[in-house]
Amino acid sequence: MRLGVLSDGLVEWLALRLNRVPTPLADGVFAMMACRALMAGLRLGLIDELASRPASAEDLAERLGLEPVGTSALAEALASGGYLERVGPRYRLAGWARRWLDPNGPSYVGNLIRFNQDHWEWWSQPETVLETGQPIAIHQALPDSAAWRRYVLGMRDLAELVADEVVGALRLSGPPRRLLDIGGAHGAYAAAFCRRYPMLTAMVLDLPSVVEIGAELVATTGLTDRIEFRAGDACRDALGSGYDVVLLFDVLHHFPTEEARRLLNRAVGALSPGGVIAILEPTRTPRPSQLAALLHLHYFLASRGGVSSPETLVAWLAEASCQRVRHRALRRAPGLSLFSAYRCSTSGIRYAASGQVHG
Repeated sequence: MRLGVLSDGLVEWLALRLNRVPTPLADGVFAMMACRALMAGLRLGLIDELASRPASAEDLAERLGLEPVGTSALAEALASGGYLERVGPRYRLAGWARRWLDPNGPSYVGNLIRFNQDHWEWWSQPETVLETGQPIAIHQALPDSAAWRRYVLGMRDLAELVADEVVGALRLSGPPRRLLDIGGAHGAYAAAFCRRYPMLTAMVLDLPSVVEIGAELVATTGLTDRIEFRAGDACRDALGSGYDVVLLFDVLHHFPTEEARRLLNRAVGALSPGGVIAILEPTRTPRPSQLAALLHLHYFLASRGGVSSPETLVAWLAEASCQRVRHRALRRAPGLSLFSAYRCSTSGIRYAASGQVHG
């Protein structure tokens, strides 16, 4: 997937094709403005207000305690990007944007965009990180409980976007009874599996800073009696054993290569023989992807991690004595891939893509 400049008509399209437009300015200057305007619209509550009812800029400024002229400028900027529509003096959330930015909708991603403001601070330091090789270490750098809550809610947005697809795609040999979700924070994946399998109980292991937030979120699902949260370090603390399913979702890219491999081996070790490990990760492919490349740089800056290739993850699973690997790209989140494999005592593995298995 590539990010880029879109034309508003034939003349602009032709100018782009003939390289008459200084497109680096779009990436280096105007993309920053558009991104920051959207984050401000969410953090100030302007978009949430317009998701509930149309309003003029003056009304929005009064309700939100903002300066009227600046509120009008922000609303116009968001309208120019297509997020808002103007009807007379009033603005409303555009129909296509409502699917993603209505906080009461099932596909809301606003928390993830709000959390991007924390990313903004990290991305102010790439030169220093690249000169020193020392990452920002985001899991130690988040300053307070409010930042951790933004993090957990943002990750929950992504999880709820793909959870049903993931649960439906993961093939199990029978109804599971015990599940371990490593780094599951918000509990959304554990909840999705529990809804699918009525006899399942789940353990979510994550850092002490987030387990209380996750337990609070799961309490709203009615699944508190089936989902338990435990604070711990997945790289050092005991994981337990005898699980039918272990999830490593959006975790491995936060670690340098050798640490990620060791964590995967620990996760497989927590399975019963014949149990399934499931991994959800962005991946790099031979075909160039700007999205994957930017994420790879992002994780290097954040924690000296990175985005792996599918072949790398398959090789790690083979080394961990797993077999019958499945690899599936997610439809609802381009760039994310779901891997699954069975723990087995036999050696040898052959790779299976697009849901096909070779024993």
